Amino acid sequence: MSRLLVLGICLFLIGCGSINIQKYRRIDTANKSITVPLGGAGLTGKLKQALVKNGWRTSVADGPNITEGRTGEKTLLKSYSTSLTRYSLKTEWSQYDWSIDFDPMYHFDISVLDNKTGEEVLTASGSHAEKVIVRRFIAALEEQ
Repeated sequence: MSRLLVLGICLFLIGCGSINIQKYRRIDTANKSITVPLGGAGLTGKLKQALVKNGWRTSVADGPNITEGRTGEKTLLKSYSTSLTRYSLKTEWSQYDWSIDFDPMYHFDISVLDNKTGEEVLTASGSHAEKVIVRRFIAALEEQ
């Protein structure tokens, strides 16, 4: 009986996920606009749905590429990308299992970049169930 209990506890602990969230800068909640990846599959789709539900304006398009400068004896041209949103969402994930309530389990790495400053403002990584990942990610974005 005690071996079964120990085995059950071990299986429970192995099945538990972990999420590591790092917030490096405060999110400007007055400008809740974010460029998101194309598509709606898996964790990316759920994150996009949650962002919209929580008042974020999403876009899948970046702004135009700009080339400016001067020509002449010494030509100096600079090219750079622009953005239509304040932030960008980058996601990498792979599903590895299903939870006991049939929620997909993912290994994931998520970044939010500030398009104005070029800084990474928030990261989330680890392995957990989809509902937990989405809930914790949105909570971290909204947290002041």
